Amino acid sequence: TAVLPSEMLVRAPLGTIFREDCGEDVEVRPTEVFGSGQALPPEYAVWPQGVSIVSCRGEGPDARIQIDPGVTDGLLRELFYPIRVATLHNPTEQPAVNHWSLDFNGEASEPFEGFVLWTFTRTSLLTATTGRSTTVTGEAFFVNPVTITFRPRNTVRGAGMIIQVMSPPSWEIAPEADGGCKIMMQ
Repeated sequence: TAVLPSEMLVRAPLGTIFREDCGEDVEVRPTEVFGSGQALPPEYAVWPQGVSIVSCRGEGPDARIQIDPGVTDGLLRELFYPIRVATLHNPTEQPAVNHWSLDFNGEASEPFEGFVLWTFTRTSLLTATTGRSTTVTGEAFFVNPVTITFRPRNTVRGAGMIIQVMSPPSWEIAPEADGGCKIMMQ
């Protein structure tokens, strides 16, 4: 039982970034911790009333959460308490070592497996030619079709779904007469 204010250290995989002031990113309410309005599964204990999250400080892939048990008995031993901490950024690619761990009240968890990032795999970008335009001649810019291939981790379907392609700042997407751009999907 933790009955004095204590720090919980959450260690995430490299590439994960918690906000520096992550206090509002911590969730323990039973109807919110698994998503808004989601009931707490029966195997989990409700976070005790009176035990409060005082602060959270993100330091890259580490979040230091200050927990104050107040005048309660604190977090009781052998109970399964859920806690959610939002990240500012996930790694840009699946970490080679995808493990998380917790330290709290003089105890440490074994590293446990993280979640699979929803990232594209087998991505590539090919141009029709390596030629380039120049502003010196005054000619119209050279149009160079680009082929992008990717494999989504999840099915992309439904109205309003968007795949956003961002080019480097020095590139310009050639507009059609109507202001749109030409795209061909196969």
